[in-house]
Amino acid sequence: MATTTKLNQALRYANLLDQQRTNIATQYSMLATKYAKALTPIDWWNDGVTLGMSAKLALAYVSMLSASRKAGVSYADILLQLAGHKNDIAHLLAGGYVPVRANTDPQMIAYKMFNAYQHKATQFPNVRPLSFEEKLSDTDWQAIEEFLEAARRELDMVSVTDAVLSANRGSQDVYDNDPSVKQYMRVIHPELSRTGSCGLCIAAATRWYSKSTLMPIHAHCHCTTAPVVDGEDWLLKLGTNSSMLNTLYTVGGSTSGRDLKKFSVSAAPHGELGHVLINSHGRVIGVVDTWTPPDKEMGRTQLQQMAERVEQTMSVIKRVQDTMKPEKFTFGSRTFTIKPDSARAGMLARSLGWHEQTLRALRSYLGQAS
Repeated sequence: MATTTKLNQALRYANLLDQQRTNIATQYSMLATKYAKALTPIDWWNDGVTLGMSAKLALAYVSMLSASRKAGVSYADILLQLAGHKNDIAHLLAGGYVPVRANTDPQMIAYKMFNAYQHKATQFPNVRPLSFEEKLSDTDWQAIEEFLEAARRELDMVSVTDAVLSANRGSQDVYDNDPSVKQYMRVIHPELSRTGSCGLCIAAATRWYSKSTLMPIHAHCHCTTAPVVDGEDWLLKLGTNSSMLNTLYTVGGSTSGRDLKKFSVSAAPHGELGHVLINSHGRVIGVVDTWTPPDKEMGRTQLQQMAERVEQTMSVIKRVQDTMKPEKFTFGSRTFTIKPDSARAGMLARSLGWHEQTLRALRSYLGQAS
């Protein structure tokens, strides 16, 4: 097969992968938005409700990662087939939750959008309507829109970033499975972003990564990967090329070292995501000294932790239903407050049902994985 033909096919599959990741992330985001629209403002402040909704969404989040990972595995396998390599990838496509974030679990990841709403709302302590149908001033409505927008931004960031991570790490597992692949590289996609590839990705795409190194990313990153295979130089054209370098020079201002230093890139270890790209003036919130790459065993531990939280939350909800008094409880490093139903009777009962449904699914999965 001609080199140009291989390259064009590879580019088409890279674009297809990003479309798949985007569609998978959008489906999760739409589902989460649908669920959130069923809540009143007071529900957003009741962890008895938001934890139940997060538990329900956690199952969809796990499905999102699984689907995106499979897309990444298939993409990497196709690239290696174009390079004349065939691999046994059945075990990589097999079921099993492989997380992309450490030091958390699917429920707490789904909970992020509720936490974003609450965090923003603390800046407006006097805006606490019981429902979205209340007659409020334009100023108060503007504040509520800011609460909801904070939740939407967080949901979008999580869904897109995690779908991309899951696919890329699935691809890397394929490269690990092929002894002929010693390194891999970042493939940028300026055509997939409204403003083109960012300077961080462009600069980082001039580097190669060993198979043991996870590729650093950033929020809303659209980059894919490509293997470095001896004798298959056409693969290199997926990554580093003159067009990409010209873009870097444009972003930096010129080809001078002083201007390009504006986009000297490094990676800082984020507590959940691992290494993320930053420029010389950037910073990462939540930096840690060490970070353990997620794997299936970590995934199992996360789901066990989530099951324990679900059980504890159910116990507290039942007590609150009996006493009709709010109750706080701590799990890990976080404290939650369960409040009795007030604006609408029955939300805690519905949340209890969501918790029970999630717990059955978790027990089933953990039983199968044991």
